[in-house]
Amino acid sequence: MFCKNCGNVLNENDKFCMKCGCPVENTGYVGQDFSTDNGTAAQPTQQTVSHVKNTEQNFNQEVQPNQWAGQPNQPVQPQPKEKKPFPVKLVAIIGGAVLVVAAIVVTLIVVLNQPKSIKITEDYIKVEFEDNLLYDGFANAQFSIDYEKIDDELIPKKDTNKYENDLNSVGDWIDAIQDYDEYLLASENSFEPFIYYCDIDAYIKDSEESRKEAENYAAGAYQNVNNIGKDDVIVVKITWSDSTDDIEYMELMEKALGISLDKSDIEFEIKVSDILEDQSINLKECVTVDPVKYITENDLVKTDGIVDGGLCVKILPFEYEQDGYTVKSDGSINYGYYASYASVSVFDGESQIYSFRVNLSESEDLSDGDLITISTDEENSLSNGIIVSANNSSYTVVLNEALTVDKVKSNIDKIKEQAVKIAEEDISKLSDASVENVYFSETKDQENYSYQNALIFVIKGKYTSITETNTRYFEIRLFNTYLDGEELAYTKQSSGIGYSKKEDIQKYSSYLNDEDYKVTKIQ
Repeated sequence: MFCKNCGNVLNENDKFCMKCGCPVENTGYVGQDFSTDNGTAAQPTQQTVSHVKNTEQNFNQEVQPNQWAGQPNQPVQPQPKEKKPFPVKLVAIIGGAVLVVAAIVVTLIVVLNQPKSIKITEDYIKVEFEDNLLYDGFANAQFSIDYEKIDDELIPKKDTNKYENDLNSVGDWIDAIQDYDEYLLASENSFEPFIYYCDIDAYIKDSEESRKEAENYAAGAYQNVNNIGKDDVIVVKITWSDSTDDIEYMELMEKALGISLDKSDIEFEIKVSDILEDQSINLKECVTVDPVKYITENDLVKTDGIVDGGLCVKILPFEYEQDGYTVKSDGSINYGYYASYASVSVFDGESQIYSFRVNLSESEDLSDGDLITISTDEENSLSNGIIVSANNSSYTVVLNEALTVDKVKSNIDKIKEQAVKIAEEDISKLSDASVENVYFSETKDQENYSYQNALIFVIKGKYTSITETNTRYFEIRLFNTYLDGEELAYTKQSSGIGYSKKEDIQKYSSYLNDEDYKVTKIQ
């Protein structure tokens, strides 16, 4: 490097020219490496080239005395360069920010990789009612875990292919579970496999015992609750299997789904009214019929008399209205030694919607004073909104006072009217019937025959055959007759064949000609 004033050659560390004392300016290229990265020499600047040329010219000319000659060399004191303070505070702020960002990133990574914790609550209980039993107090419903809702709301959406990669980390478990449906379900991101490792217990609060307290209790992922009313509260309990194998298997599925399942015991209550509102269900009111009460209050159980050596009791026909429905029975049929039953039907308009029985407790050889029970074969059962009451009642068997000749004579007109109705109902194709003769028959030996007495009617009427209509005579027999108020009552009836002549009945009827019977002609 050269002095810019006199051209003297300078050393690298000179601060002043040793010849003229001029301060040395830093040209900015002393000590620099002018070579480029590719090894080629850097080209000098135009100023450097000019300065070199000027220096060469000065060497060729006579050196002129310098204005500085003769003067003592006085070194020039360099001015100290002002130093800026180190930005410690800024560095601290930047460093702190970097740490915060790093912490957030680490936290996010940890959080995003943590399994999602889920817990079964009442929001994830599915309740399904039976469509044909939507009646208040008799509704049936099934309670279960709504795994489809859990899938939609709680299960992380994952690449199903990753499931196999997760399984690879647990070794032999792959071989153990590939034969199970749960493997496929879990690989489809479904919570369904878990429900088979839990037990749901559901029951009506304050009205039924817990299912676990029943003798036939069995664990299951579903629980039916019967006879639910709209004001009821359902208690739901969920417990998870504590089997080691089951726990390990659930943990495997948790890993596959990216969840952490809370397997602690859970108990909560669900209001039926909330379920009904949520599902827009309206439980209908039921109609209760109590035929036993109606039969008892209206004295419709009667003793018919002796049948085959024993008394027989029957239920008389009845019909009444109940909350818009018609309850009707044609009465009972007797079967020898024992009491009978009556079939009862419930009608909605013209349609029969339900039928059941009213029973009389069976007893052979009923006697005067025996106590029997009247009951239904239902126990608060329900069908089509009809509840049959389980009410029952008792009846004391009474041997009604049998008809006598005098009673028949004093009531002959009403008895004949009933005989005509019975004949036309019993004998098809008979019309214009009338009573020709009335006989009262009694057995001579009351203990050895199947009836005490009988009314025998000779009925005349027009009978229509396949080819013609002509007049015929029929025999109608009513056994063990008595009066129920003003009505003629009897144990059983039978009819004889028709004859063209009335005398044929009188000639061939065993009931009129047998020496064991005492027969009195009333008319």
